[in-house]
Amino acid sequence: KTRIQFGRPIGVNQAIKHMCSDMSVRTEAAFTQVCFAAVCLASGRHDALAQALAARTVAANAATDNGATGIHIHGGMGYTYEHNAHLYLERAHVYRHLFAEPSEVLAELLAQDLTREGVAA
Repeated sequence: KTRIQFGRPIGVNQAIKHMCSDMSVRTEAAFTQVCFAAVCLASGRHDALAQALAARTVAANAATDNGATGIHIHGGMGYTYEHNAHLYLERAHVYRHLFAEPSEVLAELLAQDLTREGVAA
């Protein structure tokens, strides 16, 4: 379904195209990081846990940013129950809190790196 605003589809507006391309880039970056983390875990690399934590952080940020951008693109319709845009943002926030905040993940990752290098006792 194509949303029409002021007599034309919103997808013809350049600003909307930029937001959609940003969402695509964030999604692809998260997917690539998750795949790389899976390869690291499967091959037993020493940095597999760090890659998995990084994947969780990148995916959480992409999900919440893309959900918010989707609502922004849809305007007031994104907040209503007539459209599913609000569901994606709600799910992203729930998953983000279930699987730890990205700042907590990064702190854990930094602590592991410092411990491995012998900086922390």
